[in-house]
Amino acid sequence: MLIHGYEFQSDFAKKYAADGLRQGIQIVYETRFGAVPPVLQEALARVDEEGELRRLVAVVGAGSPEEIAAAVRAAAG
Repeated sequence: MLIHGYEFQSDFAKKYAADGLRQGIQIVYETRFGAVPPVLQEALARVDEEGELRRLVAVVGAGSPEEIAAAVRAAAG
């Protein structure tokens, strides 16, 4: 995972970087639409890949709740 030019290599660092991206996704969703539905929170918790999480940040910033739910479900597998 690459953040500010530094590539995190340990599983510990990758986990907490992913947690930060997930938290950002939730904050943007809450700002735009209110509380994140529990089913969406559960699906988001299953997304670990940095590229997917970064893509979801963009979707949450511009998409509708339905588009966001579909994107999170697809990323969660």
